[in-house]
Amino acid sequence: MLRLVRAMPCPAVGQPRVLGIDDWAWRKGARYGTMICDLEQRRPVDLLLDRAPETIAAWLRAHPGITVISRDRGDISIEGATRGAPKAVQVANRFHLVKSLGEAVEAFLHHKRSVLNLLGARVGESIPTAPPLQPWQMRAEEESERRHGQWLARYEAVIALRAKGASVADIARSVEISRETVYRYLRLGAPPERKRRSVRCTVLDPYKEHLLRRWGEGCHDARRLCAEIRDLGYRHAYTNVSRFLARLRLPVGERPRIYRERIRCAATTDAAAGGDALGTASRDADGEAAGVRRRTLLGGRSDRERVHACPSIHDDGT
Repeated sequence: MLRLVRAMPCPAVGQPRVLGIDDWAWRKGARYGTMICDLEQRRPVDLLLDRAPETIAAWLRAHPGITVISRDRGDISIEGATRGAPKAVQVANRFHLVKSLGEAVEAFLHHKRSVLNLLGARVGESIPTAPPLQPWQMRAEEESERRHGQWLARYEAVIALRAKGASVADIARSVEISRETVYRYLRLGAPPERKRRSVRCTVLDPYKEHLLRRWGEGCHDARRLCAEIRDLGYRHAYTNVSRFLARLRLPVGERPRIYRERIRCAATTDAAAGGDALGTASRDADGEAAGVRRRTLLGGRSDRERVHACPSIHDDGT
């Protein structure tokens, strides 16, 4: 099949007017080539073996008439397009356009941080209260605080080195971060804030009042409560209900354990049996040896056997 595909002649390529230039990987992180596409026909035109500006410029000179070149923000693409088609209009492709917009909005909001904090304080009462954190969420918060501490240390090191007159390259090597991060820290004007866990609306919100009321009445069966809110219009998964109710239950260490009660009962039974053996040993030497042997056997039994020794869980209910 591959031989047949490779034997097929390449389709004829006309004279493109609007080009898209981007890289493709022979081996990611090691070797790259250049892909050229006709954006009007929405099809690839050619693959160049490397990413050099000379190669791009030579291809563009061999194909005159190009009016628009869509490219990334890299210096290689800019140089190749400028040298090969100086009269063509160069524009950023959609991915890098959105990326540039996001970076510009982020920088703007960082500079307006004090205003945003003031607005947040004014509307704080209208923000819903976050539910209690689960153990995994608490661990995530601790990890987030730890990473934020590292970011603060790096930010302070960048500001201190810059105040001493160090260049961006020297700061990046000293702090072991990229130059882009150094530039971003210098633009902030204040230490970076830690990202907080946002309160999101869920499909369970319209039914939480009913669930909390029924829970307070003593109904702790998640499946029964799920069936009740399904009658009220809930049409989503049971796991949403189960996870919400899990926050209302007691911690694992505070829950009543039936198994512990059974073990305690079995231990009481063993103690009574040991007392009978000691009584026998006081009357007869042979009985004493038998009592010791019996206590040894009782002590060597498994917890499961001790549980079954408890009278409260016999089949006859006694």
